[in-house]
Amino acid sequence: GEPRRKTDYWAPILKEEWALLAKEERAMAAAPYIKELQAERKMKKYSVHDMEQAAFNDARGSLASIQHELMALSERTGMQTILFAVRSTPKSYGSPHVFYTDDRLSDFIEFTTKNSVADFSARMDGYVLSGVDALIKQKLSKARFLHSAFILTSLIEEGSPRPVGRLTYINFEMNITIPYRMLIKGWPLTRFCCPSDISTRMEVQLCLTAWETGTA
Repeated sequence: GEPRRKTDYWAPILKEEWALLAKEERAMAAAPYIKELQAERKMKKYSVHDMEQAAFNDARGSLASIQHELMALSERTGMQTILFAVRSTPKSYGSPHVFYTDDRLSDFIEFTTKNSVADFSARMDGYVLSGVDALIKQKLSKARFLHSAFILTSLIEEGSPRPVGRLTYINFEMNITIPYRMLIKGWPLTRFCCPSDISTRMEVQLCLTAWETGTA
């Protein structure tokens, strides 16, 4: 048979035929496609809802299958397991899910955390949804910076011809450079200041990157 024609072959032909049609004929020809586009737009409006529902159904079915396998494993081998399942976004359907093959596992959670296993799973769900890990990383970044600043202070004191009584950041040239003959070069920020006075995470990260890569 003949090879299949591509779009670039039909486009100019259809353009010529379209130009020959009257306004009413164009409206009649386009009507079925307009309805199709409207239906597609309506479908997209509810696509997110359908996706979340499908994900919930998938998770529920998968968890049921996993629980069956874990229970069978427990009966065959005596191996006891506990399973927690939580949401990753607030838009996700469902609630925290917990499953265990032996009551002693839930008792252990309650004994060590002073929370029931249901409360523990709810707290875990809230933690994952809250994005607390980002705050922890920010604090760790600040701690790393302060540690680096301490090392910087120590190096200044070791490099000075005489002991530095107190590292003063304000008027550094008058208070440190001139009397102790110490000069700071390569400071990555526009303003030299005490680490505790650096207010933004971007500036902290800039200092860390400069020190760790040796550019400062």
